[in-house]
Amino acid sequence: MQDFYAKVFIMTTTAVFEFPVEERLKREHSNKKLSYKVNRTNALSLTKEMSYKIFIRKMGKVALNIFDKILTSTVEAVRPNRKNERKKIRKPP
Repeated sequence: MQDFYAKVFIMTTTAVFEFPVEERLKREHSNKKLSYKVNRTNALSLTKEMSYKIFIRKMGKVALNIFDKILTSTVEAVRPNRKNERKKIRKPP
């Protein structure tokens, strides 16, 4: 149960930290052809790395500024209708 709650805590913390960056991206790229979003895997790994600096060493402002800069530089374009059908291979029982 401890691992489950730790995962929920990290995912919630990541969502809180990435929300302002996500909103800024929506405003900046609203008139462009493609929309952009934050790389969630990158955001999760950054949150895990920076949680020590934010919560233990009390370097919140510095760490969050670096977090924002890194997330802003590693955005991904959302391409509509990018879905490929996968071949389903049935294994005999």
